[in-house]
Amino acid sequence: NENQYFSVRDNMLMNHSGNTLIKYTGTDNKPGIPYGIETIRSHAFFGSQAEYIEIPETVSYIDDYAFVGCTYLKSIEIPERVEYIGKGCFFSCPYLNSVVLPQGIEKICDDTFYACPSLQELIIPESVLSIGTDILSPSDNISYNPVIYGFYRSPAKEYAENNNITYKMIGDVNNDSIINASDSSYVLSDYASVSSGKESSLNHSQAICADIN
Repeated sequence: NENQYFSVRDNMLMNHSGNTLIKYTGTDNKPGIPYGIETIRSHAFFGSQAEYIEIPETVSYIDDYAFVGCTYLKSIEIPERVEYIGKGCFFSCPYLNSVVLPQGIEKICDDTFYACPSLQELIIPESVLSIGTDILSPSDNISYNPVIYGFYRSPAKEYAENNNITYKMIGDVNNDSIINASDSSYVLSDYASVSSGKESSLNHSQAICADIN
């Protein structure tokens, strides 16, 4: 019989209308959240074995601790429509090494990526206006030395400086702490070189700062 309060599809427990994901109960390593889901509730994937989770573009709200303790999770891309990512959302995801945050999000909450030792770099979107406490674990100057990338006048710079985390400004390709014509020349010169069939001279960090995708 159909339940008047809940529905289940692909091991996803949802509310009856199918727009809120309450809990994933499966064991797939690449589960896909059903299209039409708008909200992912707290602890929805806690303890999941998923290595990659596909989030549909219909999602706009990810609750506190939604992916806490996903000890197999390696990569996740958060769609552009998401406006809120909750506190401790990815707390203690030890193998998480790649996160794409959406342009449009205005706040990164406390403990979002705390205890994620494989996450060595985080690009803060230009839209972010405030950053909470302990969004990353502090650097241990040995095996964990994360880098935060942010835009000009981003709160990311102050956060990085206050937490002993390396900060790099997007646009500052030659790493001289300012954005000027020399950065543009650097990128144009590399573009010309690549266009002629040569390999790019930009390293990984410079490519990010050049905002090349």
